[in-house]
Amino acid sequence: MDDRNENEVSELQDSVAPENLPTPLNDVEFFLRLRDLVRTEYLWKWDADAEDAKTIIKAIQRSLKSSGGFRLVGDIEVEDDLFDLRLWLEEPLAFTLGDVDVMLLEALALDLGRGTLFVREMTRTGLVYHILSFGEGRARQLQINVIGPRMQQIRDLGTLTVSSVDSFSA
Repeated sequence: MDDRNENEVSELQDSVAPENLPTPLNDVEFFLRLRDLVRTEYLWKWDADAEDAKTIIKAIQRSLKSSGGFRLVGDIEVEDDLFDLRLWLEEPLAFTLGDVDVMLLEALALDLGRGTLFVREMTRTGLVYHILSFGEGRARQLQINVIGPRMQQIRDLGTLTVSSVDSFSA
């Protein structure tokens, strides 16, 4: 083999050595990097007193009331261009984190096909969802804390096991 080719292979191997690879990110850090990228490309400013922010807050409240499964705790606040809300999980048929994910997406009427990113983060009280939706030239970020004893069970157990019944009568 040619010395030149061996040197190129050696340089290539050195460039992909573990110390040269980027450090892995957790999901929330990755989400925040994507959020910052979207912030630079889309209009982002949200003020709690502005009419457009109030319209979004009312739409979220309406969606939550009509869908069920969650109860809004406190008010929806806009802080640092971020819509922050706390939800109490009321749905007794939610057994897994995936169930809560789907319920939340339906409750907020989010369309994943229109440029929506979300990541969930385990906390002591339940889950925090970071949701970024962008499109129509304007991006918005929701931070949703999902709490409640039911949420705590799902979070702690991962999945809830239901005992099976061997026989039943009709």
